[in-house]
Amino acid sequence: MGADLSYAYLKNSKCLGTWFRQSNLFRTDFREAILLGADFEKARLCEANLTRANLRQAKLIGTNLTEADLTAVDLDEIEWNSRTQWSNAIGLHTARNIPEELHKHPEFSAAFILSQGIELVRTGSVEEALTAYKEAQRIMPHLKISAHSWNQLCWFGTLHGYASNVLFAGNSAVAIAPENWDFRDSQAVARGASGDLEGAHDDLKFILEKNSWNASENVKRIRRKWISLIETGVNPFTADELHIVRETEA
Repeated sequence: MGADLSYAYLKNSKCLGTWFRQSNLFRTDFREAILLGADFEKARLCEANLTRANLRQAKLIGTNLTEADLTAVDLDEIEWNSRTQWSNAIGLHTARNIPEELHKHPEFSAAFILSQGIELVRTGSVEEALTAYKEAQRIMPHLKISAHSWNQLCWFGTLHGYASNVLFAGNSAVAIAPENWDFRDSQAVARGASGDLEGAHDDLKFILEKNSWNASENVKRIRRKWISLIETGVNPFTADELHIVRETEA
């Protein structure tokens, strides 16, 4: 087995040809690192941050890149195979020098399109984002979209006025990660904006009763205000309110 370097801080490091084979690199910070020719065979890079890293000629055979941040990463001349895992990689659509053959691999193609979908919903192109999510699932029928990816669709889709269209995504995120209070919050806002005030009320009360929710005091104050308004028969999830949330919390 390789080394356990989970959560390691290796930003801007120079690891040319470094042997990371079978290492645990969960959430390792490789931002802007030079990883030319590094060997990541069967390494666990789940949720690692590889933003703008240079992976030219790196060995990614059997590497697990699930939910890794690959924004603007350089993939020129990488070695990969069918066991290399790309699902739910963040920013994959912005990666540079992607080998042409890699685009033909279903799992990579699905992950690439899903990454595009997340960017689309964040910028307000919700219908196009929904199409991208569906296309990713068409390419990979057994694709497991992560709770984070579902939550992105729910949260930003709701704030851009498509709550009823993306509520299913919020439900999916909560089903996968029921203990994530941020996902429960997204579901609450989507429910409320879709007209399900009772469901939104229940969700909001539930997360506010959890001391482990690490939202800011201002966010919690707003949620308590919403609860009070719902209890007096007022729908707080107006277009103006969602716009304010989008400007201050998105």
